[in-house]
Amino acid sequence: MRFFATLALLPILAACASSSSSFEGSVGTTRDPHEMLSKTRKATFEMLGTPDLNRREGRTMQWQYRGDLCTLDVFFIAKATSAVKKRDRIQHFELRPSSSEARMNRVALERCYARLVKERRKNAKGSNKG
Repeated sequence: MRFFATLALLPILAACASSSSSFEGSVGTTRDPHEMLSKTRKATFEMLGTPDLNRREGRTMQWQYRGDLCTLDVFFIAKATSAVKKRDRIQHFELRPSSSEARMNRVALERCYARLVKERRKNAKGSNKG
């Protein structure tokens, strides 16, 4: 009897496992902002589109993406004295509430990150159609 009860729970457990790694069924959108650390400059642009702010200071390039609820800053740091190249990877990121008055826990920031990525991907794809 326990065996059949366990089998009945498998679809529910599978759904829970998949929902923790994806956001509202959108393929490839995770809630973990640490995925940004593996992104190259080129992949970041393809994923999020044109940043709202693009700033250089020395060997560091900062791209900022603003959402309704949170802001994502990613930092590319070139080696030695060279400029940041398309294949250079994000070395650091910051994810914070867009409003200085807002407070968000880790889960809320992860949801906000997933929403920001989803919206940016949709906009990036829409602008590439024309």
